[in-house]
Amino acid sequence: MTTAQTPALTIPGPPAQLGGYLNLIKMVRDPIGEMGRLFSTFGPLVNMAHGAKVRFLSSYPRTEGVVFVRGPELLRQIATKSDIYHRYHLLGPLAPGNHATRRQEPLRYFAAGLFDMNEGEHRRARRLMLPAFHRKRVENYRDRMIALTQQLAAGWAPGATVDLHHAMTELTMQIVTSCLFGVDPHSSGEQIGRTIQHAMDVGFNPATLMVRYDWPGTSYSRFLDIVGQIEDAMRRIIYEKRLGNSAGDDVLSMLMQARDEEDGSMLSEHDLLGHAELLFIAGHETSSNALSFTLLLLSQHPDICADLVDELTGVLGADPPTVEQLRELPLLDRVIKESMRVLPPVPWNSRIAVAEDELAGQKILPATEILMSIYHTHHLAEIYPDPERFDPTRWEQHDYGIFEYNPFSGGPRMCIGASFATMEIKLVLATLLQRFRFELVEGATVNRFVGPTMSLRPGLPMRVMPQDRQFQRGAGNLRGNLREMVHFPASTSGRRH
Repeated sequence: MTTAQTPALTIPGPPAQLGGYLNLIKMVRDPIGEMGRLFSTFGPLVNMAHGAKVRFLSSYPRTEGVVFVRGPELLRQIATKSDIYHRYHLLGPLAPGNHATRRQEPLRYFAAGLFDMNEGEHRRARRLMLPAFHRKRVENYRDRMIALTQQLAAGWAPGATVDLHHAMTELTMQIVTSCLFGVDPHSSGEQIGRTIQHAMDVGFNPATLMVRYDWPGTSYSRFLDIVGQIEDAMRRIIYEKRLGNSAGDDVLSMLMQARDEEDGSMLSEHDLLGHAELLFIAGHETSSNALSFTLLLLSQHPDICADLVDELTGVLGADPPTVEQLRELPLLDRVIKESMRVLPPVPWNSRIAVAEDELAGQKILPATEILMSIYHTHHLAEIYPDPERFDPTRWEQHDYGIFEYNPFSGGPRMCIGASFATMEIKLVLATLLQRFRFELVEGATVNRFVGPTMSLRPGLPMRVMPQDRQFQRGAGNLRGNLREMVHFPASTSGRRH
């Protein structure tokens, strides 16, 4: 964080406390709650710390301040003005500067890819990558997704208690390593996946962010060690694929063969490293969070879960769904959309202004950091009546605009893997719910944890029961601050909590 004495942004907001430091602490402690309080007080465009030049998530060393926005029109303006509002490295303050050391060099590629590209460079990269995410290509991964889900389910004993969030994280990690890297997810792929996830956990640890010195024993030094291991492993995979002429149907193999239709160029090895690592991070964590949230919501809304299981049974019988059958499951589609509305796995998108602009009548200066709140846009009562209610029926008659319902962003930076993630979530849910009923453990405390994504802490303890249709059991068992975000029912089991 950097501060200055002279305020630059005139956008209203709370006064800076201790140069903006206390405002920043409030935001870090509870981003969803703090943003909500600021929007309620100051409106849809708010300065995090009026009178201070602070930095929150940006990789830019100095900014004019941090601004929060909500609402479809503001999201649309920012998302579609890609020449004014740039994206930056996912690592934010950990991104290497112009004078990176040898050990910091791998940070240029780790979690970078499309996130760290803008304008012409970004358009070229998307042109090269889009064929790998064509609908027909994505549908070819159906068998792998089903097989890995069935392998997970085969290891669950009826009545066992599992951390379902951890299980969904493991499953999506295996799916992404298989479909993205084309390696065995139970051998080398599993190790790569765990190492990348470990790097993200260490990287966003406050000790790493606050003490960025490569000294023995520091969290930052350990982070550099892990990122170096990932680069070595990824280079080995790319080398082995080149020896085999990159003939696989995985995403990385297709990216290695892609040629720009305009100039015939191909992705460099540095580009491949950045794209592959970013796709893994974005591809498995967001899907695992979406699956966890949806299974939790269904466990607490028994009537909706009963209707969904009826639909699955009626269309599929006891078989896993084909790609064609997914189109015959409208309630499954509505349940997932409503889950990702009320509890979006990505609660915000971030940008940095590189030129002056105006939003809602307020001047935006170059180097202003902007956070677009998807969560608070999804909870606007004027768009979604009774917005905290989990209600899949709201999707029956209403087709919401792309910036009203924005889990995959929009504009030229819309998530390139949206179709992959949607098919994955549908296949996993359909396969599991045909076989199991998930019952939240009595008195379980489940809280939101918000970083680059929104997930669950400390986990999601569920009993895995045979699909006995006792959907009321476990409803009302939930404790924790998720109750501030969704109208969960009170206990219906008759047990004391």
